[in-house]
Amino acid sequence: MKIEAPFRLAPEMSVHRAAQAIFGHLIAVMRANEPGIRQDSDIECLHDFRVAVRRSRSLLTLLKKELDPAQRAELRAGLRALGQATNALRDLDVYLAQRARYQKILPAALRPAIAPWFDALGCRRDREAKKVVRFLSSRPYGRIMERLERFAPAVAEPVNPVETAGGPPIVTVARREIARLFAKTLRVGRRIDASSADDRLHRLRIQCKQLRYALEFFHDLFAPGPVGQAIRQVKSLQEYLGLFNDRSVQQRFLFEHLKRIPAPHGPRRMAQAAAVGALIGVLFMEKEHQRAGFEEVFDRFSDPEQVRRLRKLFSPSEE
Repeated sequence: MKIEAPFRLAPEMSVHRAAQAIFGHLIAVMRANEPGIRQDSDIECLHDFRVAVRRSRSLLTLLKKELDPAQRAELRAGLRALGQATNALRDLDVYLAQRARYQKILPAALRPAIAPWFDALGCRRDREAKKVVRFLSSRPYGRIMERLERFAPAVAEPVNPVETAGGPPIVTVARREIARLFAKTLRVGRRIDASSADDRLHRLRIQCKQLRYALEFFHDLFAPGPVGQAIRQVKSLQEYLGLFNDRSVQQRFLFEHLKRIPAPHGPRRMAQAAAVGALIGVLFMEKEHQRAGFEEVFDRFSDPEQVRRLRKLFSPSEE
């Protein structure tokens, strides 16, 4: 479940007050998705919960120079625990969501061979879902959320006061951090060539995600047209890299399963091994297709005119 942000940032707002406003919204998203996770009614509830957790961690990294180190460390530790507690369930949700696609990819003769494997994944997924529900009812979870909510204001609290407790206003920090992330994204992307390892593209995807989050956190502080265009351009590159990463992750997952199919291989196990091998081959071809188009996609993102516009938008001289 996604909910609208109940706040607007002002350029002169203090960093701490802006962080509280954004954090308050993200915590509200987590809380809004708790019932859906407990009831296991929609896998998107867990996804939205985890996105809010990731965004919260990214926010703490963006503002690390301005926030109290001890408080920031405590908040990060809690958010890390929320991510770790839900990793396995989300991974299984992602793999199970591929069932129809994998069935369609395989020749008709091999489709029945992967049904028992997906059934087993479904059983694992049910066990993980119960573990997550127990975690949401646990004292550690309650303490983590209490700490997060102590830092952030109540969602219903209006966000309009401007503090003057020293330090730069939020617009200055936002310009600095967005400019830094944009420069780093360009630098990482320009170092990728046909011989680069897959983890280079994964690193670029993470950079794009951090840049996109920063743009979305602070979009109120800039002209809506240009910042909206910047978000769309970063999102486009991130999603392209996300497809490449998905194929890589699924290929590794299937390969690990292939290695665990026990010998000796009777007809049923041979059919399953053949089906998994076929899927690995298709995913490899899809991944290579994505990789072949990377240069064209990145060239659009790093177009000199676009780079000039973005640098101008987030230049300190524009304040």
